[in-house]
Amino acid sequence: MCGQVFTDRVSEEQKRLSDAGKKDIGKYCAALSNIFKQLSEAELKQCEDTAVEWNTRALPDELQRK
Repeated sequence: MCGQVFTDRVSEEQKRLSDAGKKDIGKYCAALSNIFKQLSEAELKQCEDTAVEWNTRALPDELQRK
């Protein structure tokens, strides 16, 4: 969920952790973990609220197409 809500931040962290600034798929989990640890209470609540919404309704069209 966090990876979908904060995609840009996770992507930038993934690039930072990768060699030569290219996104290494092997660094995704570490990047996601790092960003998750940095989230404020309000941002964590945003992730939680989005998860509840997506679990009770259909996913937004843009996510279904991914």
